Amino acid sequence: MTKITITIFALILFSLGCDRFRTEAQRREIQAESNDTEIQVGVAWPFETQNDGFREGVELAQKEINSSGGIAGRLIKLHLADDKNEVEEGKKTAQVFSENIDIVAAIGH
Repeated sequence: MTKITITIFALILFSLGCDRFRTEAQRREIQAESNDTEIQVGVAWPFETQNDGFREGVELAQKEINSSGGIAGRLIKLHLADDKNEVEEGKKTAQVFSENIDIVAAIGH
């Protein structure tokens, strides 16, 4: 291989490896900036057992924001999760939200 080929190959490998050194917050920020269509929000609540209007309130806020053009032209998308008001379910829900790099915010208890 020529020196140029080796140099290009090394640069490609280096650039691919750089993502490993970014923090989760940096990767999430980059993903959020590249998604120009939606702002995705996780919502955790015991929807089935605690029907207190929380879901309706969050959905109403989403509808009002989206009907007025969203935030900086980006619509809100909700990810609703019922945590059954249980600690273990809450942990699972939080884990699912944290693993979804598209979710940039969470609402809940």
